[in-house]
Amino acid sequence: MIILQIQKKICLALLVLLPAIPAFSQTPFWGEDFVEPQEWTLEGNWYLEYGYMRFSWDPVTTNYDMSAISPLISLDDREYGLSIIQYLEPWVISATTEKAEISILAGGDEFLLWSHDVGDGVWGVITGTEVNFDISEYGGQDIRIKFRSYGPTTDSWFWWDVFSLSIITFLDNDMAITRIAGPVNLEIDENGTWEVKVRNNGMDFRKDYTLSLFDVKTGNLIGSVTEEDSLAFGGTMTYYFEWSSDSAYNTAFMAVLENDGDEYELNNVSPGKFIRVKPDREFNILVWDRDNGISSIVDPERGDIIQPTRGVTRALDDAGFEYDTAYNLPDNLQDYDVILSILGCYCVS
Repeated sequence: MIILQIQKKICLALLVLLPAIPAFSQTPFWGEDFVEPQEWTLEGNWYLEYGYMRFSWDPVTTNYDMSAISPLISLDDREYGLSIIQYLEPWVISATTEKAEISILAGGDEFLLWSHDVGDGVWGVITGTEVNFDISEYGGQDIRIKFRSYGPTTDSWFWWDVFSLSIITFLDNDMAITRIAGPVNLEIDENGTWEVKVRNNGMDFRKDYTLSLFDVKTGNLIGSVTEEDSLAFGGTMTYYFEWSSDSAYNTAFMAVLENDGDEYELNNVSPGKFIRVKPDREFNILVWDRDNGISSIVDPERGDIIQPTRGVTRALDDAGFEYDTAYNLPDNLQDYDVILSILGCYCVS
């Protein structure tokens, strides 16, 4: 445990929204969530939207055969699993012999993984249902994933939505940070404790790895520990670090895991965990909500669609700031140190 004393100027900062750390039972090898889509080959009525790939009935086409094909994925020689989250909604009244298929393209051949008769109706739930495949037989090859629909008419569909794909594998040596948690704000000289959890995703026992916690703003080391006991596959360990500040301060803490020979290093560094040490004075903040009541932005941390004002107030809440809200400006603004004005999307004609 290390207590670090720092001296910094008083400042006011908003929380930067950061993605949460996922916890995997196996190691992620490749993935697509269509937020920033990779290079897919799309035919006919296939198209990409933010957060999903869709096959649609429009434009109505007869005797159709349309596919969406992933970029090339190079697999090492090991075991793999493929997970797809999707939803299919046909217009059964028009369906005859139309089909939906998922295949693997490898070595110049096509191998069918999954098939659905459009006339059988809806598959999954509208928010997406997971389907899993063992694709270990393609280890050591270059593959593509193919989504295909064909038949008499696209008018048998409403849509086929693919929300995400992920390929996971088992590695011999893979340690991962799965959680970092701690207080969002502290008083000056108040002691806080941060919890960092690590997991052995690899098949081998692991020890002698080192976990460190850093101050992102200064680069200072908050604390470090080297584990001498062995951790088996699937085992977890939780470590605790203490810190306090004798002055107001805004930063983020980041955990780093050092593990010799780690075969997948992308899960060895955590995202930043915001921390605000409150000054010995109060800030009077007004959020002037001139939003239009329309949810138009995506919260990058939670993934939901919200109004711009909600994004600002979430950040203030997470950072521990107190504030007032108003649609119309008060007559006297001198009571406020900070005024945040938020406008929604307006059309002027």
